[in-house]
Amino acid sequence: MEKPVLPGDDLWVVFINSVEKLPVGDHFEINHDYHITFVETIYMAEYVGYIHQERAKEISPGVMMIPYINKLMDKVTFFAGYQYKHFLFFNGDLIPLYKILHGGDLIQIKVKRRARFLK
Repeated sequence: MEKPVLPGDDLWVVFINSVEKLPVGDHFEINHDYHITFVETIYMAEYVGYIHQERAKEISPGVMMIPYINKLMDKVTFFAGYQYKHFLFFNGDLIPLYKILHGGDLIQIKVKRRARFLK
């Protein structure tokens, strides 16, 4: 699947943590250089070893957020869940990966630059 992207476009990967069976939402954004930036994570699975755990703050009872991660990524890679489905949102629109993928399928999200001629 391919979709055109622009700087400022955002992507959310929302899933159930396989260890604690609690929801997680990872937020990514396309930066001005067309790179994927891991912006923040919101989660309820408090015992999982997230990066920058020391910056976690509670945003509602039992819900934590780690803001300002700002990690550049070449690609976002994960496997489709067997029991729980991953939800992918691009600029707020749901892309129903679970309708075309099976548990264990590899998912890679990356920006591929292409030269285009303007008319």
